[in-house]
Amino acid sequence: VFAGGFTLAAAQAVVGDEPGEGPAGEASAALLDGWAVMSALGRLVEHSLVAKDGAEPPRFSLLESARLFALEQLERAREAPARRARHLAWCVAFVRQVAGPPIDVGAPAGRRTAAAPFDDRRAARIAVEYGNLRAALAFALAPGSPHREAGAALAVALLPYWKHIDAADEQRRWIAPPAPEAAAP
Repeated sequence: VFAGGFTLAAAQAVVGDEPGEGPAGEASAALLDGWAVMSALGRLVEHSLVAKDGAEPPRFSLLESARLFALEQLERAREAPARRARHLAWCVAFVRQVAGPPIDVGAPAGRRTAAAPFDDRRAARIAVEYGNLRAALAFALAPGSPHREAGAALAVALLPYWKHIDAADEQRRWIAPPAPEAAAP
């Protein structure tokens, strides 16, 4: 489900199983904990199925053909929606952690808390994950998606980033409602 690479922490959040939860939501005694994810990722790197860069923290990536094959396997196993939902949750948490808390516009003026100033360092951290963030937005904000609320939360969390990089078109793409289709004559 990752687009544009991922860190070990992201893989552990998306691929690791919660206690008592199997890949399709059924009860499971076999858990894929953080250590198991790290071990599996290491084996994939050793076999050249996953590339590891020299960044700190390291980022991992799949060739696009391998990524598409993995997505196909997730679809066949009916695990894709659950993994995409966990990817979305990770993206929301990541952006909130990097961008800081949003301004509480519902609070009285004297009690509003503003996020710390958005700077180039924060923007760079978000830019590295932007492929993942766009994939999560597309999944969550697709017509009929049950994850629209989380998608809206992600879009709102990205507002300081979009403002910082002057990306009004990108902001409108995800936040503005689609224009109604013109009626046929």
